[in-house]
Amino acid sequence: MFDAEKEREIKQEIETAFTLVFRQMSSLMVQLDNITNTIQLVKKPNGHRQFPARSCCDLKHDYPNARTGQILSINYIKSLCIPLLLS
Repeated sequence: MFDAEKEREIKQEIETAFTLVFRQMSSLMVQLDNITNTIQLVKKPNGHRQFPARSCCDLKHDYPNARTGQILSINYIKSLCIPLLLS
């Protein structure tokens, strides 16, 4: 049989291992969420510099409830897309 000291050490090691695994899983879930968001932006670009849309019609189609200026970040694209987004 284990003595009380040895049992406490084993419990502490198990708790430490579980804490480490939980932290790594949490980090992995955050990374997976970031990858998922990036894939969504590649599929449906939001008009920002990193994910430019192919056309204003695509923006209107992919983000029908967005207000003008909420998606777009470049001024000259805003001026071209405002009539399409408002219609």
